[in-house]
Amino acid sequence: MRQKWNVLLLVVLLGCCGVVLGQGSSSVTDVSPPSVSFICGTRPQIPITFGLARRFVESPIARPNFRSEIVKKFDGDPDLRPLTPSSLGSLLPQQADFSSFRPDSYTVQVYNGVVSIKSSWPWMALLGEENNPRAPWFCDGVLINEQWVLTAAHCIIEKVPHVVRLGEHDLSSTHASNHQDYYVKKFVFHPDYDHKQVYHDLALIQLKQRVSITGSIRPVCLPWGSHPLPATGSLLTLTGWGGTYYNGPRSDVLQEASLYLLPASKCVAGYSTLHDYAQKYPKGITSDLLCIGDTDGQGQDACQGDSGGPVMHRRNNKYYLSGIVSLGYGCGKPEFPGIYASVHHSPDLAWIKRVAF
Repeated sequence: MRQKWNVLLLVVLLGCCGVVLGQGSSSVTDVSPPSVSFICGTRPQIPITFGLARRFVESPIARPNFRSEIVKKFDGDPDLRPLTPSSLGSLLPQQADFSSFRPDSYTVQVYNGVVSIKSSWPWMALLGEENNPRAPWFCDGVLINEQWVLTAAHCIIEKVPHVVRLGEHDLSSTHASNHQDYYVKKFVFHPDYDHKQVYHDLALIQLKQRVSITGSIRPVCLPWGSHPLPATGSLLTLTGWGGTYYNGPRSDVLQEASLYLLPASKCVAGYSTLHDYAQKYPKGITSDLLCIGDTDGQGQDACQGDSGGPVMHRRNNKYYLSGIVSLGYGCGKPEFPGIYASVHHSPDLAWIKRVAF
């Protein structure tokens, strides 16, 4: 009851302040390629030596669980849009009580991956709180053009991002990369996102300054036009700084793992056994969700802290965004593959285009 009244209080406060939480209708589906001035999805030339380095790039081995906890905090009225850090600021952390959250419930993890080679994933982004020097980075994101980052909506509900870091590799070293920090101008929730359900878990973050595209900082490609969703069984790559085991700390060094696109029925078989399946998945596993997991028996997965990060596929020597890390159950459990927000879903991709391009 306390949480219910806190949510109602936030609705009133946000309504009084005229806060806008989203933008555009999801019914328009223009996904034709936008005019852009940058080259997307290309990776720097990475020297490959024999043996282990090749395996790092092409065949990630086991690393412990990292599925970031999805504590679905308040996302406000879905009819209000866009939201700025100054308008929500300290409201969200102070207005919700999540003492009853069970650590074995919905989480997001990259399990059994390996350390990435420096600068090999130049579109990776970190979301941070400027006023939290001890643990400023709480979610991942992906750069999609010179001024916008795509992430998971539940990340911004949990905490308010004030800064986005690009070009990072090793958080424990000040000399490991030439990273750049950018202040957040505003963030926009997907208009159909409902924190009580799993669908359309997407949000866009606009940076105050335009990003200078370099070898170590550049956008990922989006699947515009007739770019198809990879076939079931296709190999995908997941990257992130999430924890290396369930309930563990975030990784200092960027990790990567190889996963596979699975049939939706695989996720239905597992998640339908959970007590809150009907509430969170009232329409089932729909086309705006991707079921992604490991078929090699090593339990590779996403983990705590990887939320908002990308899962990608390679096509014509470029990397295209397939989905955004959204949720899962436990870490590396074979019966519970990860569930990702699909950017191949035409209404969602059209929304990204309207807001950010």
